[in-house]
Amino acid sequence: SLENNNFEEIKFPQIGFNIPSEGIIAKDDLEIQAFNNSEFSYNILLGSGVAPTEWLNLSANIVKRGNVIDIKWNTKQVKDGIYRIRIESNHPSLGEFNGSSLIHVDNYPWQ
Repeated sequence: SLENNNFEEIKFPQIGFNIPSEGIIAKDDLEIQAFNNSEFSYNILLGSGVAPTEWLNLSANIVKRGNVIDIKWNTKQVKDGIYRIRIESNHPSLGEFNGSSLIHVDNYPWQ
């Protein structure tokens, strides 16, 4: 879940993403959506820190429904901290379209 359910919509003529707003605090399940035609392929990646050099692939969490893909990821799979979540999409003739957002995972507040 996200505090205040804040999302940022990134739009290209051929595709749109709903990703968490930059700097949002994420807890429990995090959801991302992409809207497109069915010829796009996707990778959803998670990296630690502001400018990650290594990425965890979350693409196994993708569910396709017509022209919409949903990604649900449980943030408790990683330690609390700052992460960059990135969605990469590719179309055979249109090329690549990407979006990313910096999130703060905070599932375990101080006791």
